[in-house]
Amino acid sequence: MPSFTLNEPTLLQNPRLHLNLPYAFKSERALRLHLIEPATSKGHYPLIIFSAGTNFTNDDLSHYFYPLMQLAQQGFVIALVEVRPKDVAPFPAQTSDLLSASRYLLSHAYKYQVDPYRYFLWGHGASASYSSLLASLTATNQAFNDEDCRMQALNYQACICFGLTSLKPTSSYFANQSADLFSYWGKRDLKDNLYIQVGSEADNLFLNLGLLAHPSQKKSLVYYTPAKKALDDSFFSPYLINIVQNFLKQKVKKK
Repeated sequence: MPSFTLNEPTLLQNPRLHLNLPYAFKSERALRLHLIEPATSKGHYPLIIFSAGTNFTNDDLSHYFYPLMQLAQQGFVIALVEVRPKDVAPFPAQTSDLLSASRYLLSHAYKYQVDPYRYFLWGHGASASYSSLLASLTATNQAFNDEDCRMQALNYQACICFGLTSLKPTSSYFANQSADLFSYWGKRDLKDNLYIQVGSEADNLFLNLGLLAHPSQKKSLVYYTPAKKALDDSFFSPYLINIVQNFLKQKVKKK
C-alpha cells in the first residue's frame, strides 16, 4: 500500500466561534452575541459589529455564520449581536443595545484579539441598518446610551448598511426620526459609509428617508443589487463579499 507525506502548512485555518456571550442584562433578560475570531493569533484585528433585522426584531444570526467567516479569514473579528425586539423594548432600544455591545467588546479587546481603535457597525436589513447608522451618530449622545458615554467613548470608523426596497413595515418607526438623524452628530465630521441597496435607486430606503442627501455622505459608496425576497444568507454573493472586504480594507489602513 503506497503512503504519502503531505507537505502542507500546519497553521490553523478555520475561524474560532464563541457562542452566546452575554454582553448586557436589560429588560429582565440577558442579551447575547456570537463572536467569530480569526484562527491565528497575529495581533489585534479590526472589529465588525453585525446585527440583522427588518422590523426591529432579530433574524436568526446563525444564518450569517458562513459568509461572515469568509471575512474573518481575511483578518476581522466579527460579533453577531442580538438586540431587544420591539415588543420587549421600543425603538431606539436597539441602538442602545448596539452601543452596549460595542463597549463590551472593546472592554474585552485583548481577550478576543480586537483592535480597540478600528471598529465598524454593520446592519443587515432595514431596521438593523437604521439602528446601526443611528448608533454611529449617537455614541456621544447620552440619551441613546445606557452607559456613561463620557467614560466609555466610542468612535466608529464607518457603518455598512444593507437595506430593503420598501419602507413598510418600518416606515412608522422611521417617520419621526429620519429628518433630524444627522443632527445627533453635532459638529464632528461624519464617516464615509457603505450602502448596499436591494432594487434600484428609486427604491433606495436611505435615499427616500433623505439620509444620503446630507453633504457629509457625498463620499459614501452606494451599490444596488437585483431585488430578492429576503436578505438571508443567499444575499451574500462572492461579489458583495468582495465589495465589503475592499471597503473595510481601505478603512483599516493605518496612517
